[in-house]
Amino acid sequence: MKRNTKISKLTMLEEFEVQGYWWLPEDRENELSGNLYSEEGDFYLEILGSFSTRFSNISEYDYIHGFTVKGEKVTLIRGMGLNNTLNAPGISTEKLLISSFIIGEHLSEVSQVKFQSVNIVMTHLTNWFNSRPFNAGTKTEEQSDNILNDTISFIPPKVNTFYLKSLDAKIRNHYSYTRKGDFIGDASYSFIESFRITPVERKSYDWFNRIINSVTRLMTLLINEPIYIKKIVFYGEYENIPGTDRKVRKKHFLYFSQRDVEVKEKFHFFKMLFTFHDIQTNFEKVFDTWFEKETRLRNVYNLYFSDFFNRKEDLETKFLNAVQTLEVYHRSMGYGKIFTDEEKDNYLLTIGEAIEDLVPENIYKEVNNKLQYFNEYSLSKRLKDIIDHLNKDTRVYLLESNRMTKSFIYKVVSTRNYLTHYGEGLEKKVYKGIELYYATIILKTLAGILLFKELSIDEEKVLIAIKENSNLSSQIHSSKSNLKLI
Repeated sequence: MKRNTKISKLTMLEEFEVQGYWWLPEDRENELSGNLYSEEGDFYLEILGSFSTRFSNISEYDYIHGFTVKGEKVTLIRGMGLNNTLNAPGISTEKLLISSFIIGEHLSEVSQVKFQSVNIVMTHLTNWFNSRPFNAGTKTEEQSDNILNDTISFIPPKVNTFYLKSLDAKIRNHYSYTRKGDFIGDASYSFIESFRITPVERKSYDWFNRIINSVTRLMTLLINEPIYIKKIVFYGEYENIPGTDRKVRKKHFLYFSQRDVEVKEKFHFFKMLFTFHDIQTNFEKVFDTWFEKETRLRNVYNLYFSDFFNRKEDLETKFLNAVQTLEVYHRSMGYGKIFTDEEKDNYLLTIGEAIEDLVPENIYKEVNNKLQYFNEYSLSKRLKDIIDHLNKDTRVYLLESNRMTKSFIYKVVSTRNYLTHYGEGLEKKVYKGIELYYATIILKTLAGILLFKELSIDEEKVLIAIKENSNLSSQIHSSKSNLKLI
């Protein structure tokens, strides 16, 4: 826990507590003292007194301004009162949960602020780029272990800039290099690589927020490991450096809640599914396609990534999410319709006219609702269609044979129906217990392959990456073995 330090020097994943004065934008005169702190991924503000004049335990504030003991201006965004304690005699206190906050300026309407660019530091991103800027060398005396010199040199990595047409923005790798120590008894060096995104025209806070969230998901897909944000720096207008003629862009540091963060401290590049070097020649196409298809595939993305960031979900929920991911993907692609929507509407009109005067209104509405999707394929047909469109090598790797594929689809559908409807007679035909875990791995891998193909990454290349990934290939082999798909 870092106390009374500059928050802008910390990452989102570090815990801190800092004192300051806090007030509502419209009530600057009535400032209150209190502490802003983080705990298990959430941010809280505890103040002496209360912003609210109501005798209520719940209060909400769109914006709260603050000034810390380290001289940082803070804008707290969306504060929700958790408790409001009235002590008589004594001093009343109020505790609020803070959704996010910005260091660097007092803002009254964040959505109206526009920025020139953003720098995003993520977990595992330095290893993903794998630039290796350090070179070490030791020289010793001949026929002796005596060290003549031991050197470390830093060579800045190549900056690669790509243009993303779908965003009308440039994206490039950005880095920071620091060295610390007294260089008498100790010395240390650090290097961090990040993404710098610069739209052609300045964009709003909301635009950048959407892009940041989307890039995080894309990197999670490529690496096959949850990616969390460590630091976000927005760059605004130029401002003068006091006492000099130089100008630099004003920085705004964004912090927001990231719950249940589980970061593997050492996640090397060879454990990742696709690294920067794997997609470098196709970088623009991969990233541009991701954003281009985001609107159409948003529901697919939401379902696919839910398990990455909610690892405490039960097996049943994870299994259902995996099934629904494939179902929604197939539907979003416009596949699997028995006849056109126009024909469906005509049939519905005919059926409606035939039964309208024969059944009660509530039954008529229920029948009409039930028939809204009757021109679409069943889940079984959707899964079969998805698998049939895979390369033969991929099908064999995941499910071995047509017989095994039919068996897997049958049990997946039966399990989905049982978990959603608890139909009688299905208990012996479903995946249970640890089988749900293994079936989910197969389904999630299948969904991942589809998303990679959507990014124009060749299916053969995806399969090779899966086979060469020791963790994922081991999971797939164990899944096939335990589900008797071998």
